[in-house]
Amino acid sequence: MLQAFLMGIWKNTIQIKHSPLRTTIFPLQINGLKMTDILIGRVGKIISGDEQGRYIKVVDDAENTGGFLILIADDIEFRSGYDNWVEDKDALNRYFLECEWLINWSR
Repeated sequence: MLQAFLMGIWKNTIQIKHSPLRTTIFPLQINGLKMTDILIGRVGKIISGDEQGRYIKVVDDAENTGGFLILIADDIEFRSGYDNWVEDKDALNRYFLECEWLINWSR
């Protein structure tokens, strides 16, 4: 778990300062997709933030619940994992911000 977390965007990269001696730099975009975007119906890998290393898929569940399902799994086939539900797009944005996720959507 990170004790300190600072994130900045500089020259098309996202820089995460974990401590005075450790900084991780990610490209802001991979294959034209921003890692801070929320893509519906597409699988991505969480590369920073809560649940780092796991896979994610956001499902529009408007027909059944009116909200969105957030599926989190240990593997890309989603054989083992869990889900969360949020009521609307604003709640989805808040959820992603709270988790401090950077996601590689290029999978």
